Amino acid sequence: MCRYYRRVLALLMVSIIIISSSIIPTLATEVHTYKFMKFVRLKVPAVYMSEEGIMYGVSTEFVVGIGWPGEGTTYFSAEPLTQIDMQAASRIAVMIASTYAGVPLNTYDYFIKVKSKSEVVGGPSGSGITATAFLALLTNTEILPNVSMTGMIEPDGTIGPVGGITEKLRAMAREGIKVFLIPKGQSIVKEFKKYVENKTVGNTVIITEKIIPVKVNVTELGRKLGVKVIEVGNIVEAYKYLTGKELKLPKYMYTYPPWLIKWLSNLINETLSIVKRNLTNIRNVLSDQAPELLKEIESHIVNAEKLIEEKEYYSAASEAFISAILTSYASSFVKALSGGSLNKVIEILRSEVNKYVELAKKVLDEYNELFLKLYEHDLTDTKLQLAIAAYIRYKEAKKTLTTIRSYSFYPLSVGKDALYMAIYAFWRAKSAINFLKLALNINEGKELNREVLVKGINTLLHFTMSVKAYLESLGGETYPIDYKEITTLLDRGKVIEASSLVIEVLANNVALMHAYFNTQEKLAPYAEEGAKILAGRAQELGLTPILPIMYIERAETVNDSIARITLYESSSAYSLLLMNSVSRIYNPGITVNPLTKTVTKTETVTLPPITSTETIIRTKIETTTYTKPGPTITKTYTETRTVSVAPSLVEQLVGTGVIAILFIIFAAGLAIGALIGYSVSKK
Repeated sequence: MCRYYRRVLALLMVSIIIISSSIIPTLATEVHTYKFMKFVRLKVPAVYMSEEGIMYGVSTEFVVGIGWPGEGTTYFSAEPLTQIDMQAASRIAVMIASTYAGVPLNTYDYFIKVKSKSEVVGGPSGSGITATAFLALLTNTEILPNVSMTGMIEPDGTIGPVGGITEKLRAMAREGIKVFLIPKGQSIVKEFKKYVENKTVGNTVIITEKIIPVKVNVTELGRKLGVKVIEVGNIVEAYKYLTGKELKLPKYMYTYPPWLIKWLSNLINETLSIVKRNLTNIRNVLSDQAPELLKEIESHIVNAEKLIEEKEYYSAASEAFISAILTSYASSFVKALSGGSLNKVIEILRSEVNKYVELAKKVLDEYNELFLKLYEHDLTDTKLQLAIAAYIRYKEAKKTLTTIRSYSFYPLSVGKDALYMAIYAFWRAKSAINFLKLALNINEGKELNREVLVKGINTLLHFTMSVKAYLESLGGETYPIDYKEITTLLDRGKVIEASSLVIEVLANNVALMHAYFNTQEKLAPYAEEGAKILAGRAQELGLTPILPIMYIERAETVNDSIARITLYESSSAYSLLLMNSVSRIYNPGITVNPLTKTVTKTETVTLPPITSTETIIRTKIETTTYTKPGPTITKTYTETRTVSVAPSLVEQLVGTGVIAILFIIFAAGLAIGALIGYSVSKK
């Protein structure tokens, strides 16, 4: 009996193992099918540099597509190879296109395939047409045939300047392109050509080769090549010429929230009250000894009061801040003059410098204690922005303190001596602590998704590296970036500091790009328009765009076009970062044309995995539905994601009811075994 019983039990256990091993992998498989996909094929120019330093244009093929439903993931493929900067520029293109289309980023997945004759594909110059193509797809609009474009997309939607315009034009002409879009301000460019000079000296012929810059009218060159060249300033204009249709954008409004207006008004009034009180005590001496300084102080006071009436609160606060610095400086200057001898004057000035240095250090120590408390709170869009404003001022104050000893103690001119710098550091530190306390006390705003925020910062970081590397390749001046410092901050979860540093470097390098190509005057108005669109879009989503509005407002008071572009780019970058750091659902506002068969999404899923590795298997059915040279291609993908999960076996079985099934099988086996055993024992 025992021998038969053991055989039956062994067979039963083998059956259980086979059944369970076949069930569990099936339960760990997720099948995801896009219900809608649409792609467009584009001819995009690129350049490569020869060993002699001469640029040559080549044609690359971009296939850009969207898939719904998605998660906001950007899939990038390149043949043969791609640089990381191109991938970063592509992700920025996706962010901007979805924002201008009014579509949540996570509504779709995004696909970019680049095929080039160059060994390595890189640079941000194709990001303008990529962003515009995504915008066309998201608004269900077709791209016109025989149209191409070059230009870098910027955070505000501006089409930024690039190199190699003439070489790219020639490459597109060879491909049959009839309309070629270029960035605003680049219709006249320099082209480097090889010049060979033969000179005979006696019986010797000396051959000299030179690479010389030659000015080229791109519009005229295009006319000779049979291509119409059109300048575009932003993604809206590019959309018009690539699709033949106008992009209708809503009229966006943005305003400071009432609580911020009240806080800024109180801050301005308190500061001006201190300034006027101090100025009363020194007015007579200043009018006699430093009339120009008195005039400047009074001018800033008048400007601050005027700006309050015009409801430009941040600019008013900036004017009040400057008047406070100058009045403090004037008070110390008057005090020093009372010393009589030169030695006594310098001694008093040195004492005043030390006094303000110590005052600034005391405020910064208080800041450091309070700042740590920020990370104990949930992070909202308002807290993040106010904390960044505080951190920027803290950094400036701290940096100023480290440079004071390099300045003269004797006032050579206002702003160029140790006393002025010490006073500036003190007031900057006070401004930092004011914003920090507001950030700690405010309970307004939308909660941010920290994980998504970090991804957004990383995207901006790599795009910044792309812009900087591109500018360096052209031989232009760049704004320094400490990549290791920023990534370390992100690893430690220090999103406030990381956001501030990334956007500072990004805005300054974009501005330097404009300075290199001398396009700042023509493109500053487009940067302004883009910043206002993004700030309005952010407010429409229920966010409070504090920093974007402040930067826009300040830019309108600045005359220097490079400084204005820096401020507008900062505004736009903060708007983008905020909008892509909150979960949002709203009507995408486009009609989807069902060009492909709708397939029901089927999922078989276990409990959420603790760790996972993912293998994607795609079955592709491709149907080309265009007549040359039409650009539209329709493709259907069936995507299967096989996910290997790490939860324990028991967790998987409990979560799916398999234990109950196995228990029944096991019990049945025991019953059968008992019967067989009983039968055998009777024999």
